[in-house]
Amino acid sequence: TGMKMQRSLQLVQRLQAELAALKQQSQKYIYAALNTCEVRINSLALPDAPSEKHLRFLLGQLGGVEVVLDFELMVGLLICSTGDADIHKMNPVLSTEEIAHIKTLTVGTILQVNRLGHILRGEVLAKDLFGILQRMSSCAPETGPPQPEGINFVELTRRNMKQEVALQANTLAAELMTQRHYVNRTDLSYDPRFLCFEFINNLVLRKQQCELVQRF
Repeated sequence: TGMKMQRSLQLVQRLQAELAALKQQSQKYIYAALNTCEVRINSLALPDAPSEKHLRFLLGQLGGVEVVLDFELMVGLLICSTGDADIHKMNPVLSTEEIAHIKTLTVGTILQVNRLGHILRGEVLAKDLFGILQRMSSCAPETGPPQPEGINFVELTRRNMKQEVALQANTLAAELMTQRHYVNRTDLSYDPRFLCFEFINNLVLRKQQCELVQRF
């Protein structure tokens, strides 16, 4: 009916608005976190009693000899068994606590980037669903005599659209309900290789994919 159609359109519009707000929130966090992460990983804040190693690194950074660390390198070091030691070699100024904090910030940024990609996919699906509903609402029921050969083309079109709406709505719902299946719900532990794989490929691994990898 017209009322049901109108309510469906309003629900999808509300979902689109909520997704847009979440997208803006994630974008704001990512921008700030990327900047903070790269500033901290290249910190030149020397301890109160700097050693020769610290001073040598400081002069190397200022002279462009020492490497400038970036976010992509931090992502790679998350899955490296000697990641902490490698970071300390590249920036000996950083303490163990600072390295741990930077790694936590890197993980948080990755999660937000993955979330943003998921939101964008949801927006596309919601937009497609809204378009189908609009076309369906403008397809008026047949009021004239039957079409040749007894076929009511308008009704047939509406029936096909109903199936299309159901399929698109189910796809959108499944996308919105996606979970990370490699995170332990008890202690929130996880294998960072799964997280980095999702980040690099802009996807969320399905439960069957995680189980298949963990089996081997």
